[in-house]
Amino acid sequence: MKIQTKFKDVLRDFIYRYTILSAILILGFAVMLYGVLYYGVFQETFDLFETEVKENINDEIKNEIRQMSFHFDDLASQTRLLGQAYSDVFNQYDKYDYVHFKALFDIHENGVFYKTENDGGSSLYYSAITPLTDYAVEKALKTEWTGPVMKHIVDENELIVQSYFNTFDNMNRIYPFLEDVATVFGPFQDIQTYQFYYLADKDHNPNRETVWTLPYLDPAGQGWIISCLYPIYRDDFLEGVVGIDVTLKKLVEHSMSGNALGDVAVLLVDSSGEIIAMNEKAEIVVGLKEAHEENYGIVTSNIVKPSEFNVYSMAPSAIKENMIAVIESKPVSDNFNYVIHKGTIEQTNWQLIGLSEKDYVDKKLTTIYDEVLKNLLIIIICMILLFAFLLNLYRHRIKVVSDRVSIPLEYIIRQTKDYAVKGEYSSLSESGIKEIDDLNKGIYMMTKEIKEREVRLLEAQIEHQKAEKTIEAYYKDAITDELTQLYNRRKIDDVIDSEVKRSRRYNKSFSVILLDIDYFKEINDEYGHQTGDEVLKSVAGILKANVRESDVVSRWGGDEFLIVTIETDIVVASSIAEKIRLELEGTVLYHNIVVTTSVGVADFDNRHDDARDIIRKADLALYEAKNRGKNNVVSIEKNGEHHEYK
Repeated sequence: MKIQTKFKDVLRDFIYRYTILSAILILGFAVMLYGVLYYGVFQETFDLFETEVKENINDEIKNEIRQMSFHFDDLASQTRLLGQAYSDVFNQYDKYDYVHFKALFDIHENGVFYKTENDGGSSLYYSAITPLTDYAVEKALKTEWTGPVMKHIVDENELIVQSYFNTFDNMNRIYPFLEDVATVFGPFQDIQTYQFYYLADKDHNPNRETVWTLPYLDPAGQGWIISCLYPIYRDDFLEGVVGIDVTLKKLVEHSMSGNALGDVAVLLVDSSGEIIAMNEKAEIVVGLKEAHEENYGIVTSNIVKPSEFNVYSMAPSAIKENMIAVIESKPVSDNFNYVIHKGTIEQTNWQLIGLSEKDYVDKKLTTIYDEVLKNLLIIIICMILLFAFLLNLYRHRIKVVSDRVSIPLEYIIRQTKDYAVKGEYSSLSESGIKEIDDLNKGIYMMTKEIKEREVRLLEAQIEHQKAEKTIEAYYKDAITDELTQLYNRRKIDDVIDSEVKRSRRYNKSFSVILLDIDYFKEINDEYGHQTGDEVLKSVAGILKANVRESDVVSRWGGDEFLIVTIETDIVVASSIAEKIRLELEGTVLYHNIVVTTSVGVADFDNRHDDARDIIRKADLALYEAKNRGKNNVVSIEKNGEHHEYK
């Protein structure tokens, strides 16, 4: 017969027998781990870490080049968009009215013809050296129509600080508005002498494409900037040049100062060796302070970066010698203290160059290496001290611990035997040991739980159904405009993203219709916002009644509505838009109000567009509809590098 032993005796024997042995084994393992890490793993992986850090820097430089290329492409696209607006003015010159703009202009005391009032659009400057003919005044007034496009381009892109148009006869139109434009530019400006004009003329840009300037000091007071330019021709005559400006400070902050490049000197250099921009680390390496804050007063000539910002003009040094080698793709000196990372931005043929110190990786890895070993040693020492303390404590506490565990267990055993006979269980008061208290409570609750299980399951099902209905209601509210009960912008963004993916996968077309209620502000002003809300609800009902079940109607914002027409080309979408326009024009709404609408229509080009492009095209078409006198439908199609309105 096997001899039985009480639990408290087993526990006491276990503590005596195994505690010391376990402590010795754990300490031995810790010492062995310390040796393996010190002499094995860290030594073997040191070179691997070094290679990985260098590759990470290379990858970050490549990523910055991709990001910068994307931004340069976007900036060039915005410049062409601005150029299209001005080309429309000059090539359809007679259709642009200008009489109502006359009150905004005057002649300054210094002889400059300028725009006196800030109406939210661009400012205008006409140099005093140009005779103020009737044609000059007429041109200044007619180009006011381009203001919304200039504003849109600057306000929607955080890199762009200003957009402008310069003419052959020294007229400058610029956004944002300059309150004191006549004194900022001074009385005499010969615009054709500046690189932001002549780099886009026939001699320098015969292909009439977008071109980029090197850094120069902005006459409008933005400091050191670079510009993307695009020529504006009337037939074969160069009327002027449009441009958008990016400050060197924004270029550095946005694209050359990421956390991953904080310890890397990053320079943007052109093929002639001129340093276009550099981050703070590069300033230290090269020994130059980047040009950001200089104040030159009124700028009346073409001021470019000083010669010391050209690598070839630097004083003789190891940096100069090896930077020239990097630019010319030649080997650098063996004793050059930097690792080279570089790549080319295709749009400008500029090089992005990163210089990381050779011992930078070694320092970082050595610091990590020493820190890990030091922490590991501290942990081992703490473990030794802890085990010594515990062993001493266990010697005095073994009996207390064993009794504390065994006595409650014996009570639970007795109560379970009584439950088998009487069907009742008397719960033990808390022992202070979680596992024992949980076991006691579990046995006590078992019979009660069985009886109440069906009730709890039924209640859980009811609560689950309520939760599902609540979630469904919340989701509906989240995607629905409260006033019109149409979908809101959050929902329509998801629909457009889904249609973009479907168009690219199955080559299916879709279009968007963007419409705006004409003179809606006057309705609010005359009848009040409550009447305006009723008009919006009536318009929403007309829109839903005049589209197909598959089309998605939404409130885009304010008095603007957007419709996504599924698997529909621009011809059918334009027909739907015209049907809606006519229906609104012929319907009497709340309080006998009749409204008209201006509509922009655009379709999705799955080879070139993304979700933002189709919205931007529809927005441009809507602007054109407004410019054509409102209450009409304008569609926009891409023809080569330009957009055409129909």
